[in-house]
Amino acid sequence: MVKFFDIRDITTVQRLSASGHPLAYETVAVEGINTLIDALRSYLSAGYDRNVALVSHDEHGKCNAFGIMDVSGNAGVIEFMAPKPDDEDMIETWAELAEAFVMHAGEKGCHVVLAEVPASSNEHESLARAGFSNAIHQNVCKLTKLAVANDLACLATVREAEKGDDPAIKILAMRVVPKILQRTDLVADLSRIAHRSDRGFVVLQDQEMIGYLSFRQGRRGVGMQVLFKPDLDLEKIVLPAILFGINQLLPTGNKSEKPVYCSLPSYLSWVQPVLDTLGFVYVTTNMLMVKNTTARITQPVWSTQPNKVRGRRLAQSGENAVKSDGTHVTASSSLGEDDVIG
Repeated sequence: MVKFFDIRDITTVQRLSASGHPLAYETVAVEGINTLIDALRSYLSAGYDRNVALVSHDEHGKCNAFGIMDVSGNAGVIEFMAPKPDDEDMIETWAELAEAFVMHAGEKGCHVVLAEVPASSNEHESLARAGFSNAIHQNVCKLTKLAVANDLACLATVREAEKGDDPAIKILAMRVVPKILQRTDLVADLSRIAHRSDRGFVVLQDQEMIGYLSFRQGRRGVGMQVLFKPDLDLEKIVLPAILFGINQLLPTGNKSEKPVYCSLPSYLSWVQPVLDTLGFVYVTTNMLMVKNTTARITQPVWSTQPNKVRGRRLAQSGENAVKSDGTHVTASSSLGEDDVIG
């Protein structure tokens, strides 16, 4: 049985945390994760915090697994689940937790839930049982020390992004990102939902935007994501542009203190040689998995007084619910012939 985290489960959550698995690599690596604090924050906020902490209880009522999900806008990102699914029972438990996360994400108005797992793993099997589907492979790389000089000339113009650049960035993403990963109701690229940008840089050539760099600064490191128009010169445009962004974000002397992580989706794999030249080292490859959820908005019950509604019938406030696709779902009502006006 899957429930919201309760304070009585705190010792079990603390014990299981060491045997868990992160499902959002950049978030955990850059921001860090404290499962106890996140679970307690979810518990104390009574569901109003962006964190959702769920626990699974076995047939004896003992907590045997838990998970943490972050809700950001219209998307939910499963960040952590424990313990690792090393046997069939735990694979099934993970699947039940994932299904519960999708349900609660829908109640919070999310349209999609994401998670990153190793391909062909028990974690992948668990999410597949819960209805998640493969989106795209991603290579995760880490930079601790730059391996190139800081004064490379660039054939393009690189400057900090401004609010007015948003339409051009979206157009660039529409041209680069595969159509299957584009979600106009969320962001242009599903693989970027979990990456919250703190600072960005645009790459321009002949007044056309040909690249975009976004950075996210956390307590433990920096997350970087890149977006470039295909077939650009790697040595004269892409390499100097990325180097410029890193130097602007991390002045000399701080690069060893905060590592830079980059999640490179497969459609940008041609940029990998540039990361290798800069000094990024390969960490892992994961599969971004996704499941859509029907977000439902329920009309609040403001009053118990009958109201006149279209169709000349009486209804209670809060009686109707609207799905995210715009269709109405009407709750069962005890209205009879005497309730019809006129």
